[in-house]
Amino acid sequence: MKRTLLLFFVISIFLTLQWFKSGKFIATGEEGLTIYNPSRTLELYNSVWYETGTGAPSPVYLPRVTFFAALSFGSQFLDGYKLQAFVYFVFLFLGLFGTFLLVKYLTQSVETSFISALFYLFNLYVQSQIWNRYLYASITLWVFLPFFLYFLIVWLVEKKTIFLLFFILTGFFASNSYGHPALLINLWFSALLFLIIILLFNVRNKKVIKNYLGRFSAAFVIWILTNLWWIYPYVKIAGASFSEISDWSANFSSLTGVSKSFPALQILFLRQASFFGVDGPWYPFYQSVVIWVISILILAVVAIGIFTSRKNKYFLFLIELLLIGLFLNKGSNPPFGYTFYKSLFSYLPFTAILRNPYEKLGLLFVLPYSIFFGYGINWLYTKTKKPFGTVVASLALVICCGILVLPMWTGKVYGKSVRVEVPDYYNQTNDYLKERMGDGRILVLPIIPGDGVKYTWGYQGIEPSEFLFDRPSISKVLRAQYFDDKYMNLYAEFVSQKDYDENLKQMNISHIVLHHDQDEEVSSASSSAEVKETLTENENTSFLKDIGELSIYEFVPNKEGYIFVIKDDEKPTLIYSKISSTQYAVEIKDAKKPYILIFKSTYNKLWQAKIEGEIQKEHFVVYDYANAWRINKIGDYTIKVDLKIWPWD
Repeated sequence: MKRTLLLFFVISIFLTLQWFKSGKFIATGEEGLTIYNPSRTLELYNSVWYETGTGAPSPVYLPRVTFFAALSFGSQFLDGYKLQAFVYFVFLFLGLFGTFLLVKYLTQSVETSFISALFYLFNLYVQSQIWNRYLYASITLWVFLPFFLYFLIVWLVEKKTIFLLFFILTGFFASNSYGHPALLINLWFSALLFLIIILLFNVRNKKVIKNYLGRFSAAFVIWILTNLWWIYPYVKIAGASFSEISDWSANFSSLTGVSKSFPALQILFLRQASFFGVDGPWYPFYQSVVIWVISILILAVVAIGIFTSRKNKYFLFLIELLLIGLFLNKGSNPPFGYTFYKSLFSYLPFTAILRNPYEKLGLLFVLPYSIFFGYGINWLYTKTKKPFGTVVASLALVICCGILVLPMWTGKVYGKSVRVEVPDYYNQTNDYLKERMGDGRILVLPIIPGDGVKYTWGYQGIEPSEFLFDRPSISKVLRAQYFDDKYMNLYAEFVSQKDYDENLKQMNISHIVLHHDQDEEVSSASSSAEVKETLTENENTSFLKDIGELSIYEFVPNKEGYIFVIKDDEKPTLIYSKISSTQYAVEIKDAKKPYILIFKSTYNKLWQAKIEGEIQKEHFVVYDYANAWRINKIGDYTIKVDLKIWPWD
């Protein structure tokens, strides 16, 4: 065990050094710059109300709190790319160790478990869909899945309470892997399949069945209870989180489109055309005959592993997981994929979360595939006469876990385009704005029509302003009801050079940050020179300062940036305080007649205003996006405004 752990440690250190030898962050795509300032990211994710744009309910980020809390703590000791590198080292080491533990328990073979752990890391699926795809939820799932199964299986089979405790604790700290509902299927489907298989083996023993069902139910119920902190808000506001999604037929069309990249044969080789095809980052290398021969060799080894492990007590579980994983992952491809997913999406529309199954459910196939690979190599080792057995097994590992995944060993799993260093003028701009701004919002220009952006300093991915600036920023579409239409209306005004002042007031924009470091062509935005001219011509925008490649302006009519205002000719005095992102206290003095209270945050029916515990029922949309209440009470009083999530709110 010590030698195994030492080797895992050395491998993890080596890969980490290779991947971060440039001394820059890895940042791209949907994940973007979340790790740039972990404390800021934690502040955003630590609430069901996501404070970017004009705000939006976003419970999907809640499970990520434990991960970014750990990163926020770690940032006190490591900064910049070093923190990210350390996180990667931990991921790599734990992924190897967890797989070793699981496979050792299932196979009772140290050799098989060691080889399986290596292949679980060094394979084409993990190289492309886990590491290159760069989503922390998927990376965490890759690490956590073996631990999840190991602790649960030992608890079910041996009834050792300490493993139930480990099961719950690791689940809490790995909650980042719950960031997408589809990822949970990998965990609980594999667990349920194991339970079904073990019940079938004991179908005539009612006492044993009762014990297994009891232990599984206990684990599931405790898991639910210890995860209610994110499950309940998610269920509560799932229907109000984002704009209406397309109907099942549109999602099915999306599935059939992406399924062309991963027919069954591609999956058997752990490939996907979008990564290893003509437009993929490693195309020339992976089209060589030698590489294809290695892939075929691996499949042959897996077949040997399947054949030689038939007497293993957990064989049925592993082979069923492999076959079901293959069927689910091939999407709408034959056989029966088209009919299965069409029926699934039409009768259960929420299953549209599986419209890219190979990305979301790939580990259901990769984990048993890795175990059978371990069986196959170990069989070759034991059946070949010494010393040739060691030579054959070692050579096979070098070829399959070395040459085939050479980009992982050389650091080219990530290209130069995803390695970034955020210029210091962003920090300077953030400090400057924090000193000057009240509760107003930042408008980021040049305005873009979607959510993707590219900067001249290397970053390309989801527009990252909420992670760069502490004040809420309006910078992209959020796929949030009400906000997106309002944002695109503002976009149209800027592009057509119409009067945009009224929208700036309504959206509570007090300051503007103009980028001169944006790649306007890739971002589909106007040039910074054109935007600068537009701002200069507006007498209501005042230039403040240039900091690096950023220009800062103030929108004078709304420079105070009050998020609560009263719409009435004879206004009472209003003073408000922010308790949290979902709670405000509004003091009203000398109200002489009914009035309209406007809250410049995205309308949601869960926002409520209460006076002395009484909910104000006239709640409606104003400015096409914001909350408003008609208040009839006269005199002095306090209005409590909060987002009602929990029963006690």
